[in-house]
Amino acid sequence: MEIPLFWTARFFRVVLGLLPLCMGWSAGQNVEVAPSISRQDRLRLWELYVSRNIRPSNEMPERKDMVRSYVERGNEWLQKDRLDLAAADFAIAIELDPKCAEAYHNRGIAHAAGGDRDAAIADFTKAIAIRSDVSQPYLGRGLLRLGKGDFDGAIMDFEASIAIVPKLRQSLCSQLAQAYFNRAVDRQSSGDREAAFRDYSAAIGAGTGSSKHCVESGIRNFLAAAYNNRGNLWTDQGMFEEAVADFSRALELNASLPEAYQNRAAVRARKGDMDGAIADSSRAIQVEPQLAAAYQTRGGALYAKGDLEGALSDFNRAIQLQPRSPGAYVNRGIIRLVQGNHGDGLKDLDYALELNPRLGPAVDTLLRTTRLPKEHKAIIELWSKRRSGGSGR
Repeated sequence: MEIPLFWTARFFRVVLGLLPLCMGWSAGQNVEVAPSISRQDRLRLWELYVSRNIRPSNEMPERKDMVRSYVERGNEWLQKDRLDLAAADFAIAIELDPKCAEAYHNRGIAHAAGGDRDAAIADFTKAIAIRSDVSQPYLGRGLLRLGKGDFDGAIMDFEASIAIVPKLRQSLCSQLAQAYFNRAVDRQSSGDREAAFRDYSAAIGAGTGSSKHCVESGIRNFLAAAYNNRGNLWTDQGMFEEAVADFSRALELNASLPEAYQNRAAVRARKGDMDGAIADSSRAIQVEPQLAAAYQTRGGALYAKGDLEGALSDFNRAIQLQPRSPGAYVNRGIIRLVQGNHGDGLKDLDYALELNPRLGPAVDTLLRTTRLPKEHKAIIELWSKRRSGGSGR
């Protein structure tokens, strides 16, 4: 899930601020005289400045004053969304003073507002190398890294900016939650569940621990997804109470999240709360009629309560939605066997094993523990023969 960045100079002016207009970046503080600029080059740059200035001066100032003039005019161009002219003025300021972090930072804003993320990141990185004690370059680079999917880099930059200006944590709650959430998804996909759990918790903390405003803003869906996904990790650990609490919190934040209803239904079914499972899976289906897992969960709960026809209907629908879901065929096959429909029941079991041969032991156990008609043993023997000989759907 990605919150798009706003690629306009106006966004960067509002969010980052033009240096030195905020957070104490004083004008000229970082300017150092470098002897590499010749008088001829200095004169060339001054003449260029005079030719573009509506109020030119006949006297060539000191170089640090020229740097300040180019930076200030670049800021004016940036405020007018004249990004090319702004970048050009910042480039001249950098030529005059290669250690002008302010010029690098503000040129980075111009590049970012123009859509050149890589150039912007390079400029923010240069500004950080010169002035690591200022928050704005970290913040700008973090936003760009977030947009590029570099969640490690984004988190590092956001935390660095907060370390410099702690009050930024409240303003960055949305971006931090997004970065931690997306990194958690990546880590969970790669199998690192412990790291994913930590990141989901960090996303929740970023979104809820700093300000009530965060929860009331546009990140509610991110937080709901984080609670839902962390709930699945709790479920994997057998921590059902914690899982239900997370799924419930997800639904408080987003009452239209079908996955959270389905996940809570599945946990309730495992705990033996079939009525709760039916209620939650029915709500999930109401919100998202194409959610096959919800039909499977409700079908299992209905079967446990003795409603074979209702369960069979749900498993039929689950198979329609996901025709290659082996679990649905196993469940439908068992119901058909219980109803005495041995032919179709065994065909369902055969096809489930064709889709996933590793289900064999589980199916064996189901057949031996399910209450079947008198032909119980004969059915198992017949199925075993069909299974070893191989059979299609």
